[in-house]
Amino acid sequence: HPAGPPRRALAQATPSPAPPPPPHATVSTLADLRAHVASSSPTAVITLAASLDLGGDELPVVEKALEIRGACAPTACVLDAGAASRHLTVGVLGDLTLVDVVLARGVAVGLPRSDGGAVFVYGALIARRVVFSDNRADVDGPSGGGAVAVHHGRALFEDCAFARNEASMDGGAVKVIVGTAEARDSSFDANVAGGVGAGVA
Repeated sequence: HPAGPPRRALAQATPSPAPPPPPHATVSTLADLRAHVASSSPTAVITLAASLDLGGDELPVVEKALEIRGACAPTACVLDAGAASRHLTVGVLGDLTLVDVVLARGVAVGLPRSDGGAVFVYGALIARRVVFSDNRADVDGPSGGGAVAVHHGRALFEDCAFARNEASMDGGAVKVIVGTAEARDSSFDANVAGGVGAGVA
């Protein structure tokens, strides 16, 4: 009996399971926002359902990949620091994305430095459609970056607006101490610097 051609095994493709979505939380209170920003929380995406007053204290340092997205239609979600603290510090391990929020009335005081009225960046920051308004880096000695200060980090601003931010030294809106910052399709209005660069320095 002549041998037939060798049979080829049919490889049955098994589709790879889809990766699980990143842990997500929708928050409407300051306590919940603080809890989910904390590094001990696995939350990777936070949706703001209400504007919040930070109550005089900066949010926990961001030391993880985190997105904070506003969903307060028809008005924007406002995080108001009440001229008492900055909003956020992005730590060396932090990778923060902000989308559709307003960071208002932040003040750079205390650690890590007296720069960056709204956000101080050691790690990475991406801001999309974010308004930085009425933030200050001028109350704790010579300071730069009325809204944002970048120190050995990187920042990207897309379709953002910087208005009425103020620094006693350089960078009325943004100060790059060491690192990089890029603004795309963004506006700078009525920002003030005691040194150079009312917009970016």
